[in-house]
Amino acid sequence: MSLSIVIVNYNSEELLKNCLDSIFRSTLKDIEVIVVDNSPNHSRLITALSQYPQIKQINSDFNSGFGRANNLGAKIADKDFLLFLNPDIILNIDTLEICLSEFKLNKKAGILACQLKFENYEIQESRSYNIFNLNSVLIKSSLYTKYFKRKIIKGPIESLTGCFLLTSKDIFNNVNGFDPDFFMYSEEFDLCQRIKKLDKELLFIETVSCIHIGGGTIENNFWSEKQKIVSHYLFLYKHKGFCYYLLIILIDLFVHISNFIISPFIRKKERSNNALNAFSFYSSLKYIISIPFLFKRRLGESKRLLKI
Repeated sequence: MSLSIVIVNYNSEELLKNCLDSIFRSTLKDIEVIVVDNSPNHSRLITALSQYPQIKQINSDFNSGFGRANNLGAKIADKDFLLFLNPDIILNIDTLEICLSEFKLNKKAGILACQLKFENYEIQESRSYNIFNLNSVLIKSSLYTKYFKRKIIKGPIESLTGCFLLTSKDIFNNVNGFDPDFFMYSEEFDLCQRIKKLDKELLFIETVSCIHIGGGTIENNFWSEKQKIVSHYLFLYKHKGFCYYLLIILIDLFVHISNFIISPFIRKKERSNNALNAFSFYSSLKYIISIPFLFKRRLGESKRLLKI
């Protein structure tokens, strides 16, 4: 069994070293590693990789984002299977071998992820259900959550977390890779949905895990929250159309206005969370509104990145 691993680096050389060490300790030995550097200073990565002469390094001319950088790596991958891996992942010794075996055994497999855990081994949510559901907006409403408890609805998996994504090169090429319109966040939602349209399954291997440090490659949490918001709206626009996209904007506006109105009657911590959510949303609103004017719904036709 052979595997190409693509890792996107952005000023995360120390984390990357731990990730690479875990890769080369793996029981799977036929591995090709490709590191795509989005950092402004490529010499830092060259120094960090000096002890790994077998690794292929690609230097991007600019910070091209997660999806575009992974596409660059996938283009030069020589193996039949692709693993897109975050640099803040630490693999267990048998993670790669088991996941690749599971993928090859399932003829309906389209893309696969394993269970992510924090450094203290607590479980991370590594899959998403009902990503088109209005519940994802309404759970930010204090009025809504007062009468309807927040629940994770178990059902068909709609997306897998982008930190660890295993697929075949044929499938990845068949869907034309990651959508280059996404800079960061929601691109795995988009990729999973397009793979599902091939009548392929999203596989989640709960019995196999790896450590995901989480946030290790993100320096600005406020920027991160805004980028998540606009990327989710781009995803909704592309997959559900203009009317649904507009409906979610209106519901989002109603949620934040209603939260403000009832703020004197709710707990301080909840009031603070609502204020932070509202600030992130309103700070992102000009980008959200621009989406139908700047982006096409079809893959890669926009020739631009959605970046805050």
